[in-house]
Amino acid sequence: MDLGFAALARDRFLLGDPVQVREEIARYRERLGITSLIVRVQWPGMDQARVLRTIRLLGEQVLPHVG
Repeated sequence: MDLGFAALARDRFLLGDPVQVREEIARYRERLGITSLIVRVQWPGMDQARVLRTIRLLGEQVLPHVG
């Protein structure tokens, strides 16, 4: 079975702008009762500037608003 990226990513990855990611974290917390996340922001071939921007966004605009 060949799944497209959208089907593969659904309920596995948190993708989007900071507001969308916060909403997804809240959804996981409400539905599954999660208290921890494992975050991977770098994948082979990714531009280092993009990785650093993602880390910055997580630290400034996502994580302070969830809890």
